[in-house]
Amino acid sequence: MAFVVVVGIGSYYLFNKSAFMDSQRLDNQISQLIKQKDANQIKKIAIGDDTYNFLMNLPKNLKPQKTTDCQASDGKTEYFVTTLGGKRMEVWLKQYSKYGGLIREVELYQISIQ
Repeated sequence: MAFVVVVGIGSYYLFNKSAFMDSQRLDNQISQLIKQKDANQIKKIAIGDDTYNFLMNLPKNLKPQKTTDCQASDGKTEYFVTTLGGKRMEVWLKQYSKYGGLIREVELYQISIQ
């Protein structure tokens, strides 16, 4: 029984640190951003007025499509490409750790129309 618990915790830990999980988190965070239409948050992460205006005018129920796996990382930020409303978007996620590095989280850092 202890083996099953250790394997389960280990699997969760590895999955939490995987780039696959990050692309799903990116999709969820972008969906929430569009749904909530928080102008301050969008202004904070949008690179340029064109990107800001584009994000503010998207339908609230729009979901990202064709999100790539992580394309590049410097250890602090990760680079992805996704499609929103028919436009390709460059997206950067910022990485940070919680609970002494046991849980790795990512949050939207910057977004730009390609």
